Amino acid sequence: MPHELEFDEENRKFDKALLEARKMLANRVEGEPFNEFNVRGKLYDLAHQLAPEARRGEIDTIKEWLVPKRGERSLDVAAGSGFLTKYLLAWTSVPPVAIDPSYSQLAALRRNAPETIVVHAYPDNARALKGFKDGHFDFASSLGGIHHVASQRAMFTNVARVLRKGGRFVFADVCSDTLVSRHFDEVVARKCLTGHTATWLSPARISELVKGLPLVAKRVEVITLYMRFSSERQMYLFFKGLHAYDLSQEEVLRDLGGVLGLSSVGGEVHLNWPLLFVSLEKV
Repeated sequence: MPHELEFDEENRKFDKALLEARKMLANRVEGEPFNEFNVRGKLYDLAHQLAPEARRGEIDTIKEWLVPKRGERSLDVAAGSGFLTKYLLAWTSVPPVAIDPSYSQLAALRRNAPETIVVHAYPDNARALKGFKDGHFDFASSLGGIHHVASQRAMFTNVARVLRKGGRFVFADVCSDTLVSRHFDEVVARKCLTGHTATWLSPARISELVKGLPLVAKRVEVITLYMRFSSERQMYLFFKGLHAYDLSQEEVLRDLGGVLGLSSVGGEVHLNWPLLFVSLEKV
């Protein structure tokens, strides 16, 4: 377990990033386009640097559903700072393509997965993937980013075009009417530095979004996973970055435990984190 002095040093990094984020918000020009992850992208990346294995269950489950093969061409949608993207090269031996609208997060992605071909664009923009021919990719993936996409139908349309026939789009995100969506709606929306808005997914919504598109749902399931941390202190710092919190450890842990539920397992602290996993196939 990291020494408290190490955590104090990490905490100073988060405090510095929070200060920078506050300055960005203060200098924001009213009426200009706003992307919350340009403000808190550095904090988000610091969280995953601090606890790179915390969300390993999500990565392992995505891989299990994808069944990636050597030589396959991949697209990571709403890739953020590259938390999932960095695994795609190892799984396929082919540099992945990642699309995201945040310049802050893409700067982190370039550090975390330098081989990646980066597309700086909103994934629902009709011209976002214009550089790729129909059927270019063997599979697409996404982890925790689709709920931020304004037009999810347009995003699915874009992905469907660039997938080959028989290709798949496997993703995981927050499902409506679950503990995680409640956590975001009741806590994060009020306490995150930038606030938080989202359009949650559900099995029924997925069916509506892909209706009429050449995408067929092969598997849709809410799976309860656990974020895993070496200590409550590590969990606190992780969520300080993930949600851009300027809050005490006591308050953050109380909020997490009160909604999601915490448990102690084998010397680790586990946090309930149910997500919706979806596997679509191009027909």
